[in-house]
Amino acid sequence: MSVAAAAEKIRRTGLQRDVSDLYRALLRAVRKKPEESRAHFYHHIKSQFRRDAAAVSPRDISTIEYMLRRGRRQLEMLQNEAVVDVGQR
Repeated sequence: MSVAAAAEKIRRTGLQRDVSDLYRALLRAVRKKPEESRAHFYHHIKSQFRRDAAAVSPRDISTIEYMLRRGRRQLEMLQNEAVVDVGQR
């Protein structure tokens, strides 16, 4: 069974689809950034999603919705051509 076929069998809630769609949109937006900074963006996005997933219960809907709104604002900022790298901490 292919990955796509297996993914079709998994039933997801609307919120799960929203999170997945945001994650994919962020990763797609990184493709338009300078090649030398893409690894920083990928690392930042992946680590942020992992950290947030570990910190929030799947049943905490209001927090997940807040994080989705915050993520969408970050996506808008990432899509701005003036943003060329992630700030290093």
